[in-house]
Amino acid sequence: MQFSTKNFIGKGGFGLVFNGVLSDGSVVAVKRILESNFQGDVEFCNEVEIISNLKHRNLVPLRGCCVVDDDDEKFNDRGSQRFLVYDYMPNGNLEDHLFLVSEQQKLKKSLTWPQRKSIILDMAKGLAYLSCDACVHGDVFIV
Repeated sequence: MQFSTKNFIGKGGFGLVFNGVLSDGSVVAVKRILESNFQGDVEFCNEVEIISNLKHRNLVPLRGCCVVDDDDEKFNDRGSQRFLVYDYMPNGNLEDHLFLVSEQQKLKKSLTWPQRKSIILDMAKGLAYLSCDACVHGDVFIV
């Protein structure tokens, strides 16, 4: 996988998200965690365990993760790298649909108020699920 501007999807909490394809042909979103102010490997692994146990129809499931050590020859100029792998959501993110900014987006129809209300209620259900499990995470992916 190449982390190039061509594959760039957007920015999430703690990192940049890129489009990728697994060896089986599955399209995924890969978040490359930025090192600034992020926890160490143990905390990262604990957070991955928590995220991977969350199951809700309004949350994108975690498919996997990877930690590349400092001593790996491919990454020695960048230090330790951490990655999170999620299912790719072809419809983009919620912000793209709520705030039509680019010319290409303006060609799409804006969301109706009933659609917006449905999204808000689904988001509330997802957040209620997260708060009931006493789980706080920097990323909330809404389907």
